[in-house]
Amino acid sequence: MITVSTTTSEMSTAEPEGGSQQRTCGTRFQRCVMRVLSHPWCIRVSRPLALWVLGLMLWGLAAAKLGPMAGPDGQLFRIGLLGVVAHLVGFAVGLTGLPPLLGMMVAGVILRNVDVVVVTGPYLDVASAIREMALVVILIRAGLELDPIALKRLGGMVLRIAICPAVVEAVCVAAITNILLDLPWIWGSLLGAVLAAVSPEVVIPLLFTLQTKGNYGKSKGIPTIVIAAASFDDVVAISAFGVLLSIATSTGDITSKIIQCPVGLVIGICCGLGLGLFLRYIPRQDDNLVTTLRTLLLAAAGLFLVFGSAAVGYEGAGPLACIMASFFASNGWAPKEKHTVEKNFALLYTIFQPLQFGLIGIEINVNVLEGRTVGLGIASLLASLAAALGPVALDIVRKMQLQEFEKYANIVLIVAVLSILITAPVGAILISYLGPRLLEKEKDESCTAPGDQQLNNLSGEGILPI
Repeated sequence: MITVSTTTSEMSTAEPEGGSQQRTCGTRFQRCVMRVLSHPWCIRVSRPLALWVLGLMLWGLAAAKLGPMAGPDGQLFRIGLLGVVAHLVGFAVGLTGLPPLLGMMVAGVILRNVDVVVVTGPYLDVASAIREMALVVILIRAGLELDPIALKRLGGMVLRIAICPAVVEAVCVAAITNILLDLPWIWGSLLGAVLAAVSPEVVIPLLFTLQTKGNYGKSKGIPTIVIAAASFDDVVAISAFGVLLSIATSTGDITSKIIQCPVGLVIGICCGLGLGLFLRYIPRQDDNLVTTLRTLLLAAAGLFLVFGSAAVGYEGAGPLACIMASFFASNGWAPKEKHTVEKNFALLYTIFQPLQFGLIGIEINVNVLEGRTVGLGIASLLASLAAALGPVALDIVRKMQLQEFEKYANIVLIVAVLSILITAPVGAILISYLGPRLLEKEKDESCTAPGDQQLNNLSGEGILPI
């Protein structure tokens, strides 16, 4: 019995003749795959590859359900193509050390002016909605990055930076364009309000890159100052634009436009504070889906605030409220949970960024640029040092059939386009180049896991646009 038992045991544990070889081959294959996946280039391209495959599957779904609208001749397909090309060009530009957003914007400019991607009709609303969604992601990330201690210490400086440079720039633009372009003072001031508006789409992502590379200037509150000042600056600039446009075209209640700025600030702060405090405590911290729910709720809150404020006529209040909501909510969360939510929004921005800057690029139509106005407009920009307000004046003038003002509105549009072409790339390059040289690199105290830190370091070098 003992002999039989022993033999049976040996037989039961014995492997088939080819089993050992199969397992050895499988182990070798796994080691080979892991060696390939651990290569630096594989780390660099794995996330873009995953996103491209995701985009391809989404396009397949859209084509199956929407038919020709999502086909190669449809504008929806062209918008998707814009996102893919912008991502590829941004990736290539990132390899040179320059900000990927420059390549994305250039891709949009080229595709627009060779008539490959021309958005018209109802798809203009689709493009606008995509850009607004990307802006929401940026603003939420900005609120998550704000330092409450630095904000309390440097609040006065934030207000000075938000208001004083904008006022000086607007006055200089009004004076110089009156001399060089023969713009009336009111239209020159309106153009000054357009040019004085800070573009969070450009500034804030570059700050994120500096923080990823080495927390540059964090202890001195530099990112907090810039992010907070940019949000206040936009509220003031947009409100001033509305007042000046009403005066220039002699339409609307000017008094209500004047009080729109302080009212917009109050609405933005109150709505952001209320939603932020709600999201600080709901859902409960012991919920096993707390970080997922916080990400979804914060994204929904941001979309509601930005789109809702625009619907009621207070465009500047929504972005401010979006930043305030994420700021007040996240400062009541555990550091590890806050960091997880930040990573979720960083991933979302990886998806939206190519579309956002590609769509900004297709707004630049070189056919509207006139030689004399271009030259004098560049001189005005250099002497005065978000242009999304540029086409608004021309649209309103045309709708109201105010032909006597169309010349001035066209000049506003042309100089606004020039401001995108010149100041956005130059500013992005200067921030990327001078930031690490003028600001002090600090120790990263975040709770990032080693693998995540490696990916974040690569993204900070401009390889992955997050």
